[in-house]
Amino acid sequence: MKPQPVLSIRATVRIDELAQRHGESLRELWSSRLARGVTAAGPPFVRYDTFGQTETDIEVGIPVANAVSGE
Repeated sequence: MKPQPVLSIRATVRIDELAQRHGESLRELWSSRLARGVTAAGPPFVRYDTFGQTETDIEVGIPVANAVSGE
């Protein structure tokens, strides 16, 4: 299987702020994708690396057609 390039944001987020942070991250990623002229290659995703009582380590991302450098 070929690696899939993505644009993503990873952060530790409080559970009660999850919905807000998902939306903020997706808006930021979509704007970055458009500004760079990168084509989306699939639906957005959220990956939970850990899930605790009060916070979680998440990665919000968008698969893209070509790899680009991060910020």
